[in-house]
Amino acid sequence: MKSSPYYPPRAGTLSRLLTLADRLVARVRMSQLMRRTPYRFVAFPSAVSWLLLPGLMWRGEPEQAKLGNRIMFAWAACVVVHIVSLNGAFADWAAILASMLHGISAAAVLAVLNPQWQGFTRMWKTSVYATLLVLVLYTIGLRGVAPVVAQRMVLDGETIMTRRAWAGSGPWVRGEWVVYRLPNRLLNIDRILAGPEDIIRFHKDSFEVDGKFFPRVSPHMPVEGEIHMDKNTYFIWPTAATFVHAGDRLPQLMLGVADIDAPDIVGRPYQHWFWKSTTLEALKPIHPSKP
Repeated sequence: MKSSPYYPPRAGTLSRLLTLADRLVARVRMSQLMRRTPYRFVAFPSAVSWLLLPGLMWRGEPEQAKLGNRIMFAWAACVVVHIVSLNGAFADWAAILASMLHGISAAAVLAVLNPQWQGFTRMWKTSVYATLLVLVLYTIGLRGVAPVVAQRMVLDGETIMTRRAWAGSGPWVRGEWVVYRLPNRLLNIDRILAGPEDIIRFHKDSFEVDGKFFPRVSPHMPVEGEIHMDKNTYFIWPTAATFVHAGDRLPQLMLGVADIDAPDIVGRPYQHWFWKSTTLEALKPIHPSKP
């Protein structure tokens, strides 16, 4: 008898996650805690902490502590992966799984705190309120807090981690790699080529700042002329900026957005991020010091 060349399709990642979520929901429904918790005596701080920390409610009961520990550990691991992973897609999946765990836990907590909800009312109220809580925590909370610690950016096809700069982090140094906002509010990462009150002169094969000559960082840089920087601005050539249908006006358009106000410099890259070191090209003067 010949073996069949056809095989049934295997479950994908999403199907496996949904299956895991179904099993967890079934485990939660079977929990005896919902019938044993003294609902009327749950203190407000405890209720808030139960809603904010998935799995915490079950840790208070010896019989359910193992379930609570597993949920809390899995959720915490997903949050950490979302923040530290260099792989954007993997980080997004971690955030989705963390939000699923949080939603299941929050729905169970709401059911415990509101025993008057029964039947279909309990189902839709716990689902809706848990979903709203997760949306607030993960679209406003996690996505707002994570970039403060670390934010992924792509430079020359390589993902690097950057950190936010707080007010008063400057003054910034010429040659330093920084994260800054373009006029369209998009973030970019490049080197500072000149600082406040510097004079930058352009030549055919170089540019000059403070009597030192540096190699051009882009073929679109001007080949003549000079710019006097204002007191609170930095000259950062936007190497990754694109202008549609710019044509011959491209150098002038890019020059127009190269003046960056100090408040628009918002971060700097990490030189070391756990297992990975980031080496960015330094700004070295040309020798001899003539164009």
